[in-house]
Parts: sequence; C-alpha cells; structure tokens
Amino acid sequence: MAQAIAQEAGQYFVQASMEQVERIVSKLQATTATIEHNLTKCNEKISFFSRATLIVILVSTLVGGLLGGGLVHYLFPPLDNKTATQIKYGEYLLSNWSKLDKKDRDKLASLMVSGSHQ
Repeated sequence: MAQAIAQEAGQYFVQASMEQVERIVSKLQATTATIEHNLTKCNEKISFFSRATLIVILVSTLVGGLLGGGLVHYLFPPLDNKTATQIKYGEYLLSNWSKLDKKDRDKLASLMVSGSHQ
C-alpha cells in the first residue's frame, strides 16, 4: 500500500513537473520566435539602409567628380605654346634670380614693369 501511494505520488510529481516544463518551454519558444521575427525585421532595415547609404555615397562621389572635372576643364585655360614658353622662362628666371647682382635685378624688374604696361 505504501509502495502504491509512493508510486502514485511520484507519477503525480512527474506529471505536474512535465506540465510546468512544457508551459515554460512553449512560452520560451514563443518568446524566441518573437525575438527572431524582430531581429529579421531589423536586419532587413539595416541592410536596406546600408545599401541605400552605399548607393548615395557612390552617386555623390560620381556627381562630385563630374562637377569637379567639368569646372577644372572650364575654369583653367588650355596650355598652349605661349603659356608653356612663359612657364619655362619663369622657372628659369626664378632659379637664376639669386645668382644675379643688384644692377641686373633692377634692370630686369624695370623691364618687367614696363613690359606689363604695354
């Protein structure tokens, strides 16, 4: 009799424990499914914003390059033979200016000033 009562009590305890564990597991599964759903939605949003940001950066870089290249081409004069010669003689004069004495410097400076008024 005591053995039957102990066996029945053990079965009741196991059954009650199993029901409680099943409730906890089902609640845990529902919570996990909700979290997984939220993470999936967040991942989709992040990947969309990441792609959109990348596209915006690439397009703005392309537009900036086109504008910058166009402005440089439009604003700077073309390098013709006259300009190339002026640059060459200017570099030559700049490199040799310190080697000239005061008289030659004054003479060249007066020629440059009188030449710029013509």
